[in-house]
Amino acid sequence: EKKLFTDLSFTVFYQDHVCIIGKNGSGKTTLLKLILGELKPDKGIVSLGASIKIGYLPQNVTFENEKMTLLEYFTDMHTVTEKEARSELAKMLFIKDDVYKKISNLSGGEKSRLKLCSLIYENVNFMILDEPTNHLDIDSIEWLENFLQDYKGTVLVISHDRHFLDRVVKKIVELTPKSTSVYDGNYSYYVIEKERRFLLEYTAYENN
Repeated sequence: EKKLFTDLSFTVFYQDHVCIIGKNGSGKTTLLKLILGELKPDKGIVSLGASIKIGYLPQNVTFENEKMTLLEYFTDMHTVTEKEARSELAKMLFIKDDVYKKISNLSGGEKSRLKLCSLIYENVNFMILDEPTNHLDIDSIEWLENFLQDYKGTVLVISHDRHFLDRVVKKIVELTPKSTSVYDGNYSYYVIEKERRFLLEYTAYENN
């Protein structure tokens, strides 16, 4: 068995917008599964605040019955009237005849929007997103960036999209085999600060 983490420790505070980065195989998805409770840690604890309500947006959004229309899905899922469902769907830019589309005919971006619509209706206050921009077109990415910038809850994201991260996150957690490094800024800040830390360590090493 491969050990992924040793002495992994970091805290996500209310309204933090955090990205987890690391090389492939560094354990990013495993860490998400630990937070979601799908896996249990061999040692240590994953602690969630008492009022935390998690919403998870996976890389590939799927629905149980994709033959349903958006309106059917939302009224059935949340036991609301058609009028309420239309009102909620309109917040995610599903208007007029859009609500009669079958889920199976939606693009990746539209499926993500529908899933987010559901999560927001459930008053989720901790949004976890796994590579959310992978299957989205430019307009959908821009919409998601704007949505997350205005989102009042906490965001934890895995992404390699530098432009997206610069706009959305305020903290970077980098996973390496030996440690966890935290950077209090967006992706551009992380690149500069990582270089600065490396030079400091290198200078200290050279002077010893």
